Amino acid sequence: MMAILRDHSSGRTPEEPLQAEIGGGWPSICMHTRGGDSGNTAASLVADLAADGSRLPVYWCSFYSPCLGIFLPIFVEGELPAALSAGGAASKTSGAAPKTSGAWWQFHRLSRLARAGGAERIRHVRERWVALEDEFLGSAYDMARRGRELQDAGRPDEASRLLSDYMQRNADLALELVARMLRGTS
Repeated sequence: MMAILRDHSSGRTPEEPLQAEIGGGWPSICMHTRGGDSGNTAASLVADLAADGSRLPVYWCSFYSPCLGIFLPIFVEGELPAALSAGGAASKTSGAAPKTSGAWWQFHRLSRLARAGGAERIRHVRERWVALEDEFLGSAYDMARRGRELQDAGRPDEASRLLSDYMQRNADLALELVARMLRGTS
């Protein structure tokens, strides 16, 4: 599902492969502003529910353009890290981004920087996310099972702390990588 949300194909032919290249000139699932005449994907969410109840649901959230970002595992049973909920509007007069450490604006800046740097910079940004997203994919479902076990054992506060700490760690890792890419040190 995450790969589909990162797709840039037109979708006119169901058999066509997913396309990573940005800028086909047609509407796609992962949209990018083109000279102010089109919209941009603002965020993406994949809800991986557990029909059998063996684990908690995992909500995978990507801020701004999913093809230039990472999907973070989110648990509603924990407390969302402050940086993931911080927002703010762009200036109505200049359109400038607010001076915030909020994740959405950080990913917005990274997306703009990557696209301004062309295909090589886009490739570089995408490559930087692979290992960290793989780490999250490898650990999130274990956390979902552990959270479920704690809840089933009558320890919901412990489950909430476990999941809150996990989400905070992940947010810190992702935002540190964003900061390094924005500084050009990654």
